[in-house]
Parts: sequence; C-alpha cells; structure tokens
Amino acid sequence: MTVLPEYDTLTAAEVAAYFRVDPKTVHRWLIRGWVAGSKTPGGDWRISRAALVNLPSGGPDAEN
Repeated sequence: MTVLPEYDTLTAAEVAAYFRVDPKTVHRWLIRGWVAGSKTPGGDWRISRAALVNLPSGGPDAEN
C-alpha cells in the first residue's frame, strides 16, 4: 500500500494514490461530504490527515 506523505494536509491526488482510486473519486467523496476537506483560493482541495484516520482501507464507499 502507498504510504501517505507526512504533511498535515494532503492533495486529492495524494489521497487517491493512497486509496488506489482515481482523483475524481476523491473529489466525489469531498462533494458528498464523506471526507472533510477545504478548497484553496485556487480551487484545489486539501484534506486533513486527521480526516482520513477512521476511513476504511478502500475509502468511504468501500464495502468492508
């Protein structure tokens, strides 16, 4: 499994690589409120490392 970078906030692409999903899937999670995140002034998403702690290994829409 990919290791998350040690930053406090992560990009959608970094989260996608960790969960082995497409970045568009992470955007969908953010829009649906399944993962907490915020938009930068440039329109990019940033996700707190703490928001990912309790998610299942396949992401919030994984069947576990």
